[in-house]
Formats: sequence, structure tokens, C-alpha cells
Amino acid sequence: MAMHEPAGAVVEARSPLRPRPNIARNRDHSVDFPRSKSPLVQSTVDRTPLTGAVVLETDVNGLGAIRSLAGLRPSPRIVGVDFTSSIGFRSRLCECYKAPRPDLADGRALRDFLLNLSGTFEGRPALFPSGDRTVRLICKYRRDFDRAYRLLLVDSEQVELLINKAKFADLARSVGARTPRTEIVTAAVGAAASSDLRFPIIAKPLNQPGEDPVRRAFKAKCFESASEWDNYFRDWHGASEHRVLIQERIPGEDSDIYFYGGVWRDGEPVCGFTGRKIRQHPKGLGSTVMALCERHDEVRRLAEQFLKRIRFSGLCDVEFKRDSRDGQFYLIEVNPRQGQWHRIGRLCGVDLVQAAFYSLANLPHRWPEQKEGPSGYWSYQFQDLGRLVDDWRRGSFRLGDWLRPYLLRPADGVFSWRDPLPWVMEFVDCLRNRFTAASSARIIP
Repeated sequence: MAMHEPAGAVVEARSPLRPRPNIARNRDHSVDFPRSKSPLVQSTVDRTPLTGAVVLETDVNGLGAIRSLAGLRPSPRIVGVDFTSSIGFRSRLCECYKAPRPDLADGRALRDFLLNLSGTFEGRPALFPSGDRTVRLICKYRRDFDRAYRLLLVDSEQVELLINKAKFADLARSVGARTPRTEIVTAAVGAAASSDLRFPIIAKPLNQPGEDPVRRAFKAKCFESASEWDNYFRDWHGASEHRVLIQERIPGEDSDIYFYGGVWRDGEPVCGFTGRKIRQHPKGLGSTVMALCERHDEVRRLAEQFLKRIRFSGLCDVEFKRDSRDGQFYLIEVNPRQGQWHRIGRLCGVDLVQAAFYSLANLPHRWPEQKEGPSGYWSYQFQDLGRLVDDWRRGSFRLGDWLRPYLLRPADGVFSWRDPLPWVMEFVDCLRNRFTAASSARIIP
């Protein structure tokens, strides 16, 4: 889908399943939605029928949310909103709109867009943010969003405690959770060596994107020694003004990272399941590209203990890493939203997005307990291919290990016979990127 509108413009994608709402277009191609006149109501007590949902950010995470919502009966009206032409814009299961970026006008442009969009629904729709930046935007204007949408999300203060890496480390320690040893240092030569942590360490910049040259260089990076740290930061000009969170790396492979996905309300679980990663891309610090849904009682116990102590509400993605030396589990992060792999729960009978929708609609629904043993694999094929190429370049290429989960036909994060166009779009983009890289690398005599 070609997008040629100016910044801040809004584009409506075609949806073969639902008629287009009666929306007036301005000369600059933006859209005026009819404004909602509903009064301010707390989303937790709305008893009116819930007939629609908006998914904010329609990458592989949001695409999964769209497909989960489309599986409800009766099917609600589903709208996907993003700031670029993401793969979700090719889905036949929803209407799609291109919205202003969250960094424009301090987020007010996107806020106003979403508030106007809510007025096109019958009643207040559910809102499902799929990334940290949109979760933060909702929290920033929480009163406005509570008036227009139903939200299953903790309060703004707790969201910041969970998303902010430094604050999360303090929160985890305050409730007795076992976490890696952590310090905050400046991005300067000698800073890591002067800390009390043992190498190797993981570094995560703390400043906001766009404000910090360190943040633009990496999201998370592993340093094996003090000399590697010093060599990396020696040429940074002004880097000593920026803060970096460092923590000791817990020994173990990608397959030692376990997760818990759940839906909670007022400090009590609605449903949940556990699993573990098989591969990440990039290795060690990347996103999940192959995961296994399997029951692990200790991981579930630790996750539920933490969530109960903070009286959590909403969808969550809780990650632990198992120390390969002694088998102890360390709490790594808690995301107050569904994880990229959230639809893996369907393999054990649990759909987190559907559970959240039922909870917001105040509809009772019983979810099965996760059975013993593995339930199946989930993959993100195109990113997993990237991991395969990286392993080949490093000399750790093992085709048999890479193929083994695919012999069991994993559920893919993008491919769907019912909704094939997002996969086609991703495939074309991969070919285009490969061709562009090959052309730029070609030496012309």
C-alpha cells in the first residue's frame, strides 16, 4: 500500500469485511472523525456491550492481537492504527489507519486522532497498545483515554516503574524478587571498571530515544570486559553526560530464558501460561524468533508472586533467565502489555487478547489450565532466517538444530492461510532489502 501523504496525515486502508465509516476528509488528506459525547467514565465499571477494539501499532505483535480479536464470536469491529505501513496494514481482518507519530506535538496529535477515532464506534471500544511508546502515551493522557476507551492497564505510575529499567530494578528488589545485580553509570571510559559488578555485563541506555547518542547506537549490548567497554566509548563525544544501566549477565543460552504471559485484574490472575525461548535475534539480547509453549510451575509461581505483590492489572509479559550454574531464576523484565509471542498461548488453550477483551466486556469465560509438558512451538520465520545467517557468519551454523522445531509445524507470527497478505508483504520486503544490500555492496570499476 503506497503512502504519500504529508506528515500527520491519516490513511484508511480497505477492509473487505466491514464497510467504511462515514468520515469527512480534509484538503490535506487528514480525517475528521465525529467526536464522542460520552461522559467521563471509569473503564473498569462500564456495563454496556463492547462491540469494537483498536489495536495500536500493527507489527507482528499487533497483527497477532488483530487475529485474536477476529476470532471472537460475534466478531467486533477491529481497527488497526500505526505510524508506518506495517505488516498489519495488509490484514483483511480489520480497518487500518495511518496516524501521526507519537513524538509529534508531545503526543497530542496522536492522542487527538485516537480520541476522534473512538467516536466512530458504538460505545467505547477497547484499546490494545502493542509497544512501550504507545503504552506511555496512553498513561500520559490517561484521563482523556479513560473517557473514550476501555483500558485494561495499570495506573501511569506503575507503568513507568515497569518500563523504566532503573526504576524496575528498584521495584523488583523492594518486593523481594531475585534480579541481576544492577548499577547506573555514565557512558565513559573507566565507568564500568569502577563499578562493583563482575564482567560480562549488559548495558542499557536510560535516556529517551532521540535525546541520547548512546541510545541510538544500541538498545542493549553485552560487554565481556572493561577494555571492551573503554574501547567502545572512547570515541563518544559528550557520552559521559549520559547514563547507562549496567547489570551482571546471567550465564545461560537463549533457551534458558523463560516467560509468563497473563491477563490480570486488580491483583488477581484471569488466565496465564508459561513457555521459554528457543532462539532470539540477535543472539542473546534480541527479540524472540522461536519459542516453546510448555508448563513450568516454578516460573509461574515466581511471576504470580511478583504480580500479586504489586497488585497488577492488564496484559503482561514477564521474563526470567535461568542461571546455568545453579538453576536459580532471575527476573529480567515485566512488560505491561502482551509480548510478541502472545499467540503461542493458543497452543495450550489460552488467548491473552481474547481474555482481556472478555474481561473489559465483563463477560465470564473459563480458560483451561496449562497441561504438563510442551504444547508446541511459535516462530517468526523471517527474523529466524536472520538468526540463521548470523550463526553461519559466526561459524556456529547448525542447520539440524535450526530446522528441528520446524518439523513440528510451529505456529508462525505472520503466516496465516486465513490472512496471507501480511506474510506476502514481509516476504517481498525481505527480497527488496536483500536486493538493495547486494546492489550497494557491488563494486563498480
